[in-house]
Amino acid sequence: MRRWLLLCTVAALAACSPAPPAPAPAVADGPVTGLRHLPAVADLAFAHLPGDSLQKQLHVRDIDGESLLLLTREQGTTVDDDGEDVDRITLQATLFRRDNPDAAWAQAWQQSAVTDCPGLDLDAGYFLGQTTADDLLGDGRAAFTIASHAFCGGGVDPHGLQLIVLQGGQAYQADGESLLDVPGQAPEGGQRRDSANVAAAPVQVRAQLDTVWQHLLRAPTEG
Repeated sequence: MRRWLLLCTVAALAACSPAPPAPAPAVADGPVTGLRHLPAVADLAFAHLPGDSLQKQLHVRDIDGESLLLLTREQGTTVDDDGEDVDRITLQATLFRRDNPDAAWAQAWQQSAVTDCPGLDLDAGYFLGQTTADDLLGDGRAAFTIASHAFCGGGVDPHGLQLIVLQGGQAYQADGESLLDVPGQAPEGGQRRDSANVAAAPVQVRAQLDTVWQHLLRAPTEG
């Protein structure tokens, strides 16, 4: 009798105990449905980058495949028409794409900006903190924001600014100058000129241009 009671007690406890959680069903790999940031690409031999010119890379995957944005900066000298040495900085942004990790990278877009400066203060570079990859439209496609500045002068003057948003095969661009607003003096600079396609750009793209531009206006050399 005692043995039967013990077995019944054990059985009753087992019946009252919660069942172990069922293992989660395996999820099969499917198509990418959103933007994913990926680790940096270690082997960039295909890009033929000069020296230590690489400033930043953005490696992402979206519904169209992989994208890789490379920003480079080269500083050196050139010779002008009078045979004089001139300081030069070349900024170059290059976007590569491929359909899958086994495919070769193919160049999809590139822009170079050269600043020559004869005997004056030269400064040009990318705003690395403002250069981003985002899903601006919420459609699973990457939009790249690229911001840069350039200056050649002998005093405190506005810097040239350039801002580009790459979205859906279009390059939406704003060019202008930083704003100098010194107390007791009239503001200087601050102009902005948009490329013709900005007027018809998606509202999210125009908002991105406006937001980043406001940041650049008063921080022309911030990384």
